[in-house]
Amino acid sequence: MEDLVAYILENEVFLDGVTFSGGECTLQADFILEVSHKLKEKSNLTVFVDTNCFLEEEKFLTLCQNIDGIMADLKAFDPVLHRKLTGVANELIFQNLNTASQLGVLYEVRTVLVPGLNDHPQEVKNIARFIRELNSYTLLKLIPFRNYGVKSYLKEAPNLPEEKFFELFEVATEILGSRVYGKYSI
Repeated sequence: MEDLVAYILENEVFLDGVTFSGGECTLQADFILEVSHKLKEKSNLTVFVDTNCFLEEEKFLTLCQNIDGIMADLKAFDPVLHRKLTGVANELIFQNLNTASQLGVLYEVRTVLVPGLNDHPQEVKNIARFIRELNSYTLLKLIPFRNYGVKSYLKEAPNLPEEKFFELFEVATEILGSRVYGKYSI
């Protein structure tokens, strides 16, 4: 931890902040907290966490209270679809998204749109409405699925067509306005 903090501080002049990502970086939540505390003591750098929000509520709360922002992945709004995609329920994820929102640190929610799975207008509407109800500041980033480098059962899934991406982007924009962003790139 000390080596990482020293390296970051040596390069602070080139940085606005630090983002922890992964895999799933919150598996190392205690480490992130230690680094965040040291950086807050010695610099003005922000600390963000890129996470799926599947972390014990108490630990997630502590993390949110000690960082500047959360960038969260939400695979699906529908609980059955979420379990199909990830193998776990999404109740804890929604609880943690609410916590991050209440603490003012939920910067963005990202959804990768996978053809034939979560690329339905109703799914995108539900996600956008959920974000709208959380607060007035969280962004929604829509990401078209690309099968490059995918090793799971999705390796044979097609890339999301450009027309479908823009159709779903419009669905979300009708609900969240300028809080929706993303670009189509394959």
